[in-house]
Amino acid sequence: MTDPKVEGQKGYCSRFCRQVVEAVYGAQYDDLFGPSARDTAARFLKAGLTIKGSPEPGDLLFKTAKPYGHVGILTAAGVAE
Repeated sequence: MTDPKVEGQKGYCSRFCRQVVEAVYGAQYDDLFGPSARDTAARFLKAGLTIKGSPEPGDLLFKTAKPYGHVGILTAAGVAE
């Protein structure tokens, strides 16, 4: 468990997801991750990486609400945030 003060910082969730994706796929997707979840969502959309159909475990799920948004990874047990 991390410190709640750290988890509340801008970009924490985007960094977490980037680290997970990097551990699985290497650095090939690093350019898609921005300083906030909103920036990351915009980069994924621009690259044409969207979910077609129902989300599956391993998919990134975005909320783009202001100011920073949020991103998590869908797992079989729910969303890892």
